[in-house]
Amino acid sequence: MRILLSIIKWVFAGFALLLAAGLVLPQGLAFLDQLGKKERAAYLQEAKVYGGSGADLSSATFPPAFYTNRLFLFGEMHGVAGPQTVDLALMNHLNKKIGVRWLLAELGPETAMAFNTYLSTGDDQWARTAFDGWAEMGAQWGNKDFFAKLENIRAANAARPPENRVYFLGVDQIQNETLAANLPSALPAPIGPQALIARRTNEALLAATKQRDAQRYGHILVNIDLVLQDPDLIDEPFYGFWGLFHVLEVTVNGTARPLALRLKDNPAFGDRIATLLAGFGPGSFMMWPARILPGPLHGKNGEAYTLLPMGNDNPYMGYMHGIRDLELANGDDTVSIFHMDRAGSPYMNGKRLVNNFGLSSLIWKFNIDGNISSAVDYVVYFNATPALTPWQGDAFDFTGRATSARR
Repeated sequence: MRILLSIIKWVFAGFALLLAAGLVLPQGLAFLDQLGKKERAAYLQEAKVYGGSGADLSSATFPPAFYTNRLFLFGEMHGVAGPQTVDLALMNHLNKKIGVRWLLAELGPETAMAFNTYLSTGDDQWARTAFDGWAEMGAQWGNKDFFAKLENIRAANAARPPENRVYFLGVDQIQNETLAANLPSALPAPIGPQALIARRTNEALLAATKQRDAQRYGHILVNIDLVLQDPDLIDEPFYGFWGLFHVLEVTVNGTARPLALRLKDNPAFGDRIATLLAGFGPGSFMMWPARILPGPLHGKNGEAYTLLPMGNDNPYMGYMHGIRDLELANGDDTVSIFHMDRAGSPYMNGKRLVNNFGLSSLIWKFNIDGNISSAVDYVVYFNATPALTPWQGDAFDFTGRATSARR
């Protein structure tokens, strides 16, 4: 009996030791990660090209070379509200500065046509059909914040000359079969020269995509080439708002080649690609599709989405090495934009802002190869941002803090 009790004692002691290590080790790693952060924050203060609410980038001090690029890609984390605001501000800024009119979008051509119809004519029937389709799938794209952004794009277009208005070019695979089957024949005629070009281009993209049997990037890359061959677009600059993977200029997990890296091999772009990547501080939340989460994270009322913390500074759930460098340099701003590959950057070596630890890194392997200065040109840091609001119904607020974060 004494042997059995001794075994039980050692088992419990071992379990307690592992539990203590699990609680203490992540905090210890986070503490060690902050050593020297003041020196790095000093560099970041010099490299900070914007600090503010994120709603208007007119005060941004991007270097002149930034505006000589032909393609601008902003990588977001789907499900988070803050990037929607910066996306609108960035497209408005680029439109005003260098006349960017074309959104090379992470949308199917049928969805782009639906959105452009609303932007051109004010008829939102088909745009709402696209959002209804995303809601039925439980996709993060189905949210009220995105639709509000469309309304803001339409309002901004109304203040622009017709030839300088912004429209979507859908270069992704088909996302909504209902729209693909009914468009463009069901749409009203577009209004304005840019809207006419957008309709013609998206029609050609839709017809080609329907005929093509390919994996996703097989559609995207060929569709981008089709856009570049259009005589009205052959010399145009483009802007795109994509998921964070797509805007990286290095491989991920050793072999995966993101869109920006692939497009650097396209002579139409080459090195004329500017990339911006979102990062998130404490108090940030994400709207997750409940269908991909384990049962304990589901709401009791069958909500399609769950709101969860997603800041990059949580040592247990997910911690990005170097995230608190950005937090310190950000100060009291809601959003800061940092130029990561300028001369003297301490981020040109090492794994800060690319390496992660925590539970999320065990569930979702996402290792950016190389260093952050090679991976992207700018990091857009959100001090705290709420989750998106579902297009239909309510989301389950798992912590009880996500809803109040929107206020």
